Amino acid sequence: MLQHIESMVSSLKESGLSLSGKVSPAGKLYAKIDNKTIAQELTSKYGFSVDAAMIKCDKFDHVGQYEIKIIFEKIKSSFILTII
Repeated sequence: MLQHIESMVSSLKESGLSLSGKVSPAGKLYAKIDNKTIAQELTSKYGFSVDAAMIKCDKFDHVGQYEIKIIFEKIKSSFILTII
């Protein structure tokens, strides 16, 4: 598992992660994006279960770029989340 996480973190540091959602004309999301949403996307993208508790972030309700922290055992890293 640790090897999978290290590989995922390395990839995320280089390319980040993009999520899309329905937004109002003002750029506000109709449904907030939180650590559970991000963990589900990472699970889907990388093919192994990512626990939402590993993702440290607030709930986001606007499009933009945000720094997301990942903490798993001795791995501590961050990546850029782009919400479009």
